[in-house]
Amino acid sequence: MIRASILAASLALAALPTAAVAADNRPAVRAALALYDGYRGKGDVAAADWELPVFSADLTRIIAAWMAKNEAGDVTELSDFGWFCECQDWDQQGFKVKPLSVKQNGDHATIRMRVRAGWGSSVEQRLTMVREEGRWLLDDMTTPSMPNGLRAALHEAMSD
Repeated sequence: MIRASILAASLALAALPTAAVAADNRPAVRAALALYDGYRGKGDVAAADWELPVFSADLTRIIAAWMAKNEAGDVTELSDFGWFCECQDWDQQGFKVKPLSVKQNGDHATIRMRVRAGWGSSVEQRLTMVREEGRWLLDDMTTPSMPNGLRAALHEAMSD
């Protein structure tokens, strides 16, 4: 009986971090998950990720400058894949995104995500979210394609 109780308690404790993250309903986490809605068939897939209204004011200005240079033909980097899925194609039925950890301090949050485009492999991403005018928005993201962050990748693409 004691052994069964200890085993049950151990299993419950082992499940806590995953269960806590999976059940997290904080607005920052919900906003981060919503970034991937188009890939899951719940949102706009016609717009490119950089065209979505999900970025902080500062990052929106940087993206606008990058888009202006891109339209002028000066830049092509970063426009040939989806930033949030790390892919050009994905399997909507198999697409999965899962928060791995959340650190929030006031109007700033860092959320580690695991993203699966649907073909068995996955990538980890780190999203930096900021609350502006009551909305949680993406302020930066670090991914395998952008190891120094989206901001740095945009600046680098424009400086070439």
